[in-house]
Amino acid sequence: MGVPEIYQEIEGVLGPRAARRLAEHFGGQQVYFPVWDKARQERDHAIRRDQVSEGLSVSELSEKYGLSARRIRQILRADGESQAA
Repeated sequence: MGVPEIYQEIEGVLGPRAARRLAEHFGGQQVYFPVWDKARQERDHAIRRDQVSEGLSVSELSEKYGLSARRIRQILRADGESQAA
């Protein structure tokens, strides 16, 4: 029996030793990795920048970043709220 595909993917990123340690520690559990906050902040900043500097519409931003129009509006609204504070 071969190594399950998910472990092959993890080995490809972290190496076999780390993949084995993860399997031993979390084996049988479902583990969720949320988007890393810094990556999300950088994405949100880029969305705001594209709206201001390039004049992209919500639908254009939605397509460019692979997010719903609703989520794009939330990001832009949150920026306005943080500037008003």
